[in-house]
This record gives sequence, C-alpha cells and structure tokens, in this order.
Amino acid sequence: MRVNLHAIAAGMLGLLTVTALHADPRSETLIQNMDKDSDGKVSRSEWTGPPRLFRMLDTDQDGFLTLTELDQAHARVPADQSLIAHLKAERAERAEKAGSTAAAASTDAGPGNQVPPFQLKGPHKRAFASGKAGKEEMRAAGLDESGLLPIYPEDLRCYKIDHVFGEKWKGPADTLHSGADIPAPHAEPIVAMADGVLIYKSDGQEGGRQSRGNTVVLQHSPTDTGFPFWLYTLYSHFDKMPEAAIGTRFQMGQYLGPNGRSGVPGARREPHLHLTVYLAKSPFFSVMNNVIVPDDGEFVDPVALFRGKLPMATATMKLLTGDDRRVTVSYAAKDGAVFPKGSRLIWPFRCS
Repeated sequence: MRVNLHAIAAGMLGLLTVTALHADPRSETLIQNMDKDSDGKVSRSEWTGPPRLFRMLDTDQDGFLTLTELDQAHARVPADQSLIAHLKAERAERAEKAGSTAAAASTDAGPGNQVPPFQLKGPHKRAFASGKAGKEEMRAAGLDESGLLPIYPEDLRCYKIDHVFGEKWKGPADTLHSGADIPAPHAEPIVAMADGVLIYKSDGQEGGRQSRGNTVVLQHSPTDTGFPFWLYTLYSHFDKMPEAAIGTRFQMGQYLGPNGRSGVPGARREPHLHLTVYLAKSPFFSVMNNVIVPDDGEFVDPVALFRGKLPMATATMKLLTGDDRRVTVSYAAKDGAVFPKGSRLIWPFRCS
C-alpha cells in the first residue's frame, strides 16, 4: 500500500491553518449551538444572547458573527467562563464606570473620550462603521446633498469644492460621497479648520476606508469652536502621513500635512483633500472597523459649518431656498490673518 505523504502533509497543514485561524474551540461550540441554517456564522435572528452583546461582538456591523469575531472576543475571556456570562459582567462594570464618567464628562477633546463600541448611542452607527450601509440608511444619517453654495472671497484664490458632499460617489462603487473633495496642488499645506485634538490616524492599509489613503481625524470640543456640539473633521489623501502623534493638540490654521493623492484616487484623480465632518451630542466616540464612530452622531455638509448658526442638519439645509443657500466661507490668508476677524473655523487651505 502506497502512502501519499504529500496528501498527509497537506492535510496536516490545513488542520494547522484552521487551528491557527480559529484557536478557541469555544467559538466553534457557540456557533454550532446557535447556527440554525448551518452557514458557519450566527445572524441576529439566530443569536440567543442579549442583543447589546451581539452588537458589541459584530465588529464589522454586517449582521453576522463569524469565528474570527468570536475568537477576538474569547481572547480576553478566562478559559473557564462562557463568553456571554463574561461579557454581561464586563458590560455591567463598564456601565457603572461610564455612568460616573458621564456625570463629569470631559470638556476637552482627545483620545481619552474613546469608549467601547457597545457604549455608543444613536441610530447611525452602521452608516459610519460599515461600508455595506445602503443609500437610504446613509441619507438618514445626514449623508445627502444639502444644496448649499459656498461663496469664496472674490479677490483671492481659494481652492474650491469640485465633488460635493452627499452626491453619488465618482469612484468605482455605487455609493454616496461622504465628504467634500477640494483639489489643490501637490504638497499644498492642509491646515486644521479649528482648535482640536488628533484622535485617529490611518494609512488605509488595515481595514477601514482604503479609498481614503493617509487620513487623520481631529475632535473639537464646544469650547474649541463655540458650537453647542462636538465636531469631528476628517482629512484624507495626504501625500505623506502627518507626523503628529495621537493626542496632539492643534490650533486653528496649524499645518497638518501635505496635500496628495494617496488611496484609491491614484492616477485617476488630481491631488485633493477629501474632507468629512461629523457632529455629535457627546464627547464619546469609538473605533469600529478602523473607522471613527461618534456617539449619537450624524454627517453634515462641511459648508453648513460656515453658516455659523443652527440648525445644520442636512435635511434642514435641503429646505433652504434663494440667498439662504449661499454660505460665505471664513478663511486664513497666507500670512495667517483670519477673515472675518474672530472666526473660530476656517477653510482647510489658506487663500492667497
């Protein structure tokens, strides 16, 4: 009888690979107990544990729990405990801490405001965290054309929007454009729109929005901007990743990094800044699927910020008519002077 050593070796390699990918047998047991349709994963309807725990475990927000997601959760659960029992206890402990923290919520922006995903409130988490959200779901989160018309200074050169927030994305996917694109020369300095703190950096290579390339996000507190909400400004496609570390505080107009074309645009698009803006009711945020998700947040047209008054919700902006749609942007000149004087929010490129 001839023994096929290659087949045996391949089988052993496959077994080792499966073991390496799914190191915790508790994950397989959990799926076997709940997977009614035998597709190798657990859907929301199949899940028999607390709904909040499902949302916490579903890190990519696709509505299913996979072996990989369960292994990630089991990695911090003692071997003699069940996942659900452990997470219930952990959630209760964190909820108690969160309650005391919320009572004296931070008034400053920064990475200290990051919380676990399951503590986030609001209906729009999936629209932020999942690339699979539908257009209607995205529009409900504020991602829609507002109809606002930015007005730039007539006697200066300001780089202008050419791909509008909320319109159909001009890239390969059938989705909505989550920000405003502003073409500008290669290496043109991108500046902080307001005082704030760097809370996120990504080169787009590890999950998240690979189309964005080199990306940073600043969080701005109400004391930074004068607005009665927390503001997030996302800047992407830098030519080089900004060197500042997470937690660095920036002043309005301070240099962030060089404009570029990193990410999906490549040779199909000139260098430009992709600018996305979020508003939120609280300082808390999380990182889900390598994307910043604000607590009870919504998307807003960056142009709406320059109205300087509430409301700024996209649905309300769509109802404006005539001159009410015209919004004059505030800006910094090349010498750093801000116009109008006293503005606490400026265009992300200096005007010359």
